[in-house]
Amino acid sequence: MTTQTKTASATKIKISPKYVFHVALTLFFFFGFQYLPPVLGLNQLGMAVVGIFLGMLYGWIALSTFVWPCLVGMLALCSCGYDSMNNLFAISFGNNLIPFLIFIFVYVTFLERAGVCNRISNWFLGRKIVAGHPWVLIFFIFMSAYVMGICTYSYPAALIPWAISYSICEEAGYKKGDKFPAMLVLGISVAAFCGYTALPIKPTAALGLTLLDTTTNGEYTISFVQYCAFMIPMTMIAIFIFMALMRFVFKVDVANLKNIDNQRFAEASREPMSRMEKVAFGSMVAFIIMMCLPTLLSADWGITQLFDAWGMNGPLFIVFVVLAIFMIDGKEILDFSNVANAGKMNWNVIIMTAACFAVAEAIGDEEVGIMNIVFDAVGPVLETLSPAVFIILSFVLMSIMTQFLHNLVLCSVMTPVLVQFALMMDINPAYFTIILIYAFSIALCTPAASGMAAMTHSNEWTWNSLSYKALCLHFVISLVVISAIFVPLAILLA
Repeated sequence: MTTQTKTASATKIKISPKYVFHVALTLFFFFGFQYLPPVLGLNQLGMAVVGIFLGMLYGWIALSTFVWPCLVGMLALCSCGYDSMNNLFAISFGNNLIPFLIFIFVYVTFLERAGVCNRISNWFLGRKIVAGHPWVLIFFIFMSAYVMGICTYSYPAALIPWAISYSICEEAGYKKGDKFPAMLVLGISVAAFCGYTALPIKPTAALGLTLLDTTTNGEYTISFVQYCAFMIPMTMIAIFIFMALMRFVFKVDVANLKNIDNQRFAEASREPMSRMEKVAFGSMVAFIIMMCLPTLLSADWGITQLFDAWGMNGPLFIVFVVLAIFMIDGKEILDFSNVANAGKMNWNVIIMTAACFAVAEAIGDEEVGIMNIVFDAVGPVLETLSPAVFIILSFVLMSIMTQFLHNLVLCSVMTPVLVQFALMMDINPAYFTIILIYAFSIALCTPAASGMAAMTHSNEWTWNSLSYKALCLHFVISLVVISAIFVPLAILLA
């Protein structure tokens, strides 16, 4: 036998029966589920969409892979007759979040190369209050994501603190595969989403309050202060619950953070910045300020309307243009081709997020019929309940449904229905609506729950089993704690 033959034999690909089974079952969900006898009154198209959702979810979990189940899901949505591939691409890859993700990954890589992320991590690790108190550091990191979520969008509120946390973990001696950095990534996502929900100025909250006003013909409204006084404690409690899970349930090892040389990082954070680092840091501050402008300025101002029309991509594009036009030492400050090809682009996140938009759209489509069946099943049950049980069950059901359906679709359809039920039961719907907005907003348990959830579940610093376990456990405990505290408060304040 020749050496080449031996090598070929040694490298022969082996596929386990278990892997074949998982692939076959995934493909069955995509293309065979629709031919099963219809259940719960679903038509064949509804069965097909349910099967496609299950196929994507099963492929992500059982095979620990993301790209090909997403691509097959898109093909299956087309082949089952739901829509053409052109329209599906417009819904998925045409969503404005996709270019934002592509450019933000490039921008975060630029910030890392310029030393900004290391500078910020050194500043965190160098604080005296952090020395010997790792949970204070963790709280600071979560608060940075929370505040950025309030000021901007949930995506940069997670992506930038993620990059900083990677630097902190590497400086402290952690590596990919360790439980602590994985849980830190998940906690940052929770904090970013909580911050995004904390003020009534973001799409889901604004939509929910508008629907409350229109459904009750202006009889019930919630002021900015009332909303914040109710929602900020709710979201802060959710963050503290996750920190408690990290410490007492998952028992993450924070010993490395206790033993870090606090003085060394303090000195490093005080070292003079290079010209590139100053420009990069300034661009990040400018980016955050521009993201905040629609929130901070009067809605009647022309500049507010301009930035509002640009959305979250506008400020990012402005930063890229300025950094490309100006030079340092005869070179572009941001060489897009060089930075974009640095290997930091997470295509799992981008493709998974895009596919989730298409599936969420299909699930919420009236012709598919899934939502109608849910309404028909839930409505008669809700009418028979006491006020407290009605609020709790509505909160739980909406929280669960948000993990599988697009939050804005769910909010726009269910808020008027549930507010009408509340009025019929003599429940003041104002604070009840705030609880519903929380339920519609915190969507992280499954990759299909939101673009943010898809980003989180495909993050390379965490892994499937831990993500599902931690996020679902946090979801359940948060439901119990928030129901116990805020449902009685909502009834009392009504």
